[in-house]
Amino acid sequence: SVNPMVEYDTAAQAAAELKINLNTVDIEGYTLEHVYVVSGLILQLDYTNGSKDFSVRIAKGTDDISGDYNTYSDVTEVTVNEVSVTLKGDDGQYKLAIWQQDGFAYSLSYEPGGSENVFVEMIQSVQ
Repeated sequence: SVNPMVEYDTAAQAAAELKINLNTVDIEGYTLEHVYVVSGLILQLDYTNGSKDFSVRIAKGTDDISGDYNTYSDVTEVTVNEVSVTLKGDDGQYKLAIWQQDGFAYSLSYEPGGSENVFVEMIQSVQ
């Protein structure tokens, strides 16, 4: 079977392969650890600061590409730079954001979870 996740050396290489215009995600204290192309369609960028990790996925279209099928108790809509974003989590700690912008679908997964403000800050740096 084909491995659905292919690792790339740089985000630029992977983005070019998928014809995605990529903003560099620059969040203070985090480093880009892995770049993957998932199933030949989705760009996945994994960041870490040593103790916390987050993962950004980008693909063409409007599907939910997060791969996160958990049922969360807290689901809320926030607007970030005029884009509607769905946040999902439990007990006020959000773990997932999904949104569409300019013909692309985005997801941002965050362990161990964070407040709405933490997510908004991360989303702004991805947009």
